[in-house]
Amino acid sequence: MKHLLTLCLFLPLTCTAEVWPLDAVDNTLLLHGEARPAPGAAAQSLVLDGGSVLELKNSSALACGSSFTASVWFNPYLLQGGQQMVIGKNRYSLRERQWGITIEPDGRLRAHLQQKGRWSEITCAQPLQAGHWHLATLVVTADQAILYLNALPAGEVKLMQPIPTTAAPVTLGGIYDEAKPRQQFIGALDDARIEPRALSAAEIATAYHPVDATHEVAKFFTADFPLWDSTQKLPAAAELPLVQGTEFHVIKKKAPDVDGCRWTLGVGLAWHKGRLYASYGFNKGEENTPTEEAHVRVSSDAGRTWGPSVVMDAGEGSLGVSHGVFLSHKDRLWAFMGAFYDRFQRTHTRAYTLNETTGAWESHGVVIDAGFWPMQEPQKMADGNWIMAGARVSKGYDLSGDPPAVAISHGDDFTHWDLVVIPVVPGLGSVWGESTVIVDGRRIINISRYGRRAQALVAASEDYGRTWKPSAPSNLPMATSKPYAGTLSTGQRYLVCTTTADTGGRRSPLTIAVSRPGQNVFSKVFLIRPSVFEGTPGVSDPKADFSYPYAVEHDGRLYIGYTHKSHAANELAVVPVAALAQTASAKTTATTAPEALWVGETDLSKNENIPFLPAEHRVIDECTAGEFQFTLGADIVFHEGEFITQWANSRVEENDEFSIARARRSHDAITWSEREVIAPGFEGPGFHSHGVFHSHEGALWSFNAQIRQQPQLGGFFSGLCTDAFLWKTDTKTWEPHTTTGLEGFWPLCKPVRLGNGKWIMAGARNGDKTVLAAVAICDGEDITRWRVSTLPHPASLEPGQIWGETTVSVEGSRVLAIVRNGKKGGTGFWCSISTDHGETWPVLRESNLPHGGGRPMLGRLADGRHFLVSNVRSRNTLVLAFTRPGTFQFDRMYRLIDRPSPPVRIPAKAKRSQWAYPSAVEHAGRLYIVYSITKEATGLTVVDLNKAVKP
Repeated sequence: MKHLLTLCLFLPLTCTAEVWPLDAVDNTLLLHGEARPAPGAAAQSLVLDGGSVLELKNSSALACGSSFTASVWFNPYLLQGGQQMVIGKNRYSLRERQWGITIEPDGRLRAHLQQKGRWSEITCAQPLQAGHWHLATLVVTADQAILYLNALPAGEVKLMQPIPTTAAPVTLGGIYDEAKPRQQFIGALDDARIEPRALSAAEIATAYHPVDATHEVAKFFTADFPLWDSTQKLPAAAELPLVQGTEFHVIKKKAPDVDGCRWTLGVGLAWHKGRLYASYGFNKGEENTPTEEAHVRVSSDAGRTWGPSVVMDAGEGSLGVSHGVFLSHKDRLWAFMGAFYDRFQRTHTRAYTLNETTGAWESHGVVIDAGFWPMQEPQKMADGNWIMAGARVSKGYDLSGDPPAVAISHGDDFTHWDLVVIPVVPGLGSVWGESTVIVDGRRIINISRYGRRAQALVAASEDYGRTWKPSAPSNLPMATSKPYAGTLSTGQRYLVCTTTADTGGRRSPLTIAVSRPGQNVFSKVFLIRPSVFEGTPGVSDPKADFSYPYAVEHDGRLYIGYTHKSHAANELAVVPVAALAQTASAKTTATTAPEALWVGETDLSKNENIPFLPAEHRVIDECTAGEFQFTLGADIVFHEGEFITQWANSRVEENDEFSIARARRSHDAITWSEREVIAPGFEGPGFHSHGVFHSHEGALWSFNAQIRQQPQLGGFFSGLCTDAFLWKTDTKTWEPHTTTGLEGFWPLCKPVRLGNGKWIMAGARNGDKTVLAAVAICDGEDITRWRVSTLPHPASLEPGQIWGETTVSVEGSRVLAIVRNGKKGGTGFWCSISTDHGETWPVLRESNLPHGGGRPMLGRLADGRHFLVSNVRSRNTLVLAFTRPGTFQFDRMYRLIDRPSPPVRIPAKAKRSQWAYPSAVEHAGRLYIVYSITKEATGLTVVDLNKAVKP
């Protein structure tokens, strides 16, 4: 009967169509989890609970190639919260990405199609209805994809290439990846269908008939206050900005042959009398068995190295002691550790203090009973008591459920605590309430793990944690792991776990969500690190997870401990708190009136109005046919009595895989040495490109972009980062040095000393579809350690209208950033002025300084004036502008060159007439300006500042 109904009710059958009725779990399906039958759009359907996925057997070869149609009926029960996959063909961990249809957190349908390493998307404007049947249809051809909702076109997207073919199976209700469900769907599914051809709109419309039957959806209670700022898009994992300047260290490496450890979990951290302590659970057997022990290690150098493992408590008999939390208070270091009997029965909390004379841990016995396991360092409350978050575990007690809980001290007596169990709203099913709190006066916010569902639970108390509103699902997706939250010294709230739009319950990547200072909702998520990451001395593996994080702030840095449960290893990330700064809302739109950077009398609307400046013009280097035939991105420095100019050379095309950075030297800027290589190529994939010099404390450095050598190859420039090279005068070679904090960053402007003594280097930062305006800041004199900040751009701009090549100049605490304008119809450079030494930036505004489609270059002369070298209207015109002394207001502009450059000698795609990508250095009253000529040569223009342009 079902198949007869299908013939008339749903899309037309062909002899080659594959159909899954979904009446029951039959031999064509592989169920990962649980499903129950319910009335369907035709006969019966299968209901998934948000923790299960249906895999279509032998479907790897389906929905591939140049044309196909995929459709499924779905009845969503929950429209809020995380992204839910209705149907898809992906396995992310294996880089098998093809297509998917999701319900987005805003309750709308969206199709995702893989194109050249990025997702092209189609979003349906019509909202879905919980409890109602909908038909989703995706039609794909070689050059187009169309999404239909209930047989009506919802949108389309052009395809640059056919959808890639992979071995991933088609799945319903989520993606099954690494033996775990992701992007799980809550609701009913019926009649899935895949055809190896593109159905026409007429076929889809003719065959469709609406289904009036509905499902009675149980009320899914949600919290009455948000965790996530709903005005901000929650990013997918691939869209996360990397938190800059993070260091990584190993607390305990996997070493079963040495220590016998088969399992570890739950790093706890504390700073005590200048040393960093780390605890964790340790087991030579299985998790939650009596052989579990509490171990501690100590570091005297901020986590870089660690002393031997000390057993805090090995338990005895049927008692196992495991991971817990620390508290350094009044010269004493306390530890509160979770413990249990037998196989995870009768959980309780035991207290210990460190005997600093002997180094031994002295037990104070059981201080909290009835199932409490501590998960967060006790937090001091305004009423004088301390609150410690955790979970109430029911096993072994006459109790029901495992909800979140807190323990409240009796003042500073840490041997007496009151246990408060937080109720949960009805209908949640199984909850595993590992929790953390944020203290805000009387108001306490509890954030808890849900259980199998990848959603954060949240509850609030208004009386110092004594009574609670029931814990309920929040609007923030979160991995199925213990979270850790708090408030930074900046006033920002933070949450460490895995919070993205698309990773579901997977404990990777490791992220930190932050609020703006003083605000109650998280509004930005940073990537701390992914699973595969060569920036760590520890585990880098596709299966690496980040379980049970813990965090403590100390001396401007947030120390984050986590466990690679799959690898029995514990590690540490050290994050600069300043790198988590939030700026003005990116939703702010640009002011219509341009920023008045130009205040001069000259009318800049026509080139002929701009006077010429007398100058000398020379050529430093030219490409050679058959050798490196492409030149781009010059820089120049005067160091130890000589000029050095660098540029990038590509073999044939701009930034091809053979690209390197080379240089020449001169004592008089007339005669130049033979070429030398600054940044070489690689034997494997990857290459170097143009960069900037930095003469620092008698040493000469070069910072150059490096592409495609990184383990994570996302972003517009795949795997972009910055490498450093130091000139060795004894060997006459450039010595490579590793940088930290410059992942995803391309340096474009020499480091400049800030008014507070730090350094700032302007450049561009990798985005998904473009590069974004960005600066890097070095906090000290170790110029291999940086942190990157992105300048916010108007939200109205599409990625194609942004090309964030940035330059800066400094005036006290104020920093002017000028950014290349990629906006269609844009006439002026983008600009922004930071008033706090480049730490935060207003949204970029379009200025009244005309641009010519190339990278600009700012600098500051010895007489206090700032200068700008750039193109005007086209790259055929190179100009030099000056400000009034001590201001960012430009009042003079001069033409240096205004004619086409020499014609292309050796054809390549990006070559055309231009004097572009300039840089400059002042020396002995002259300004030496270098630039690329036709992208086949590096040119030099010398301006006598004393004669020509006195202030």
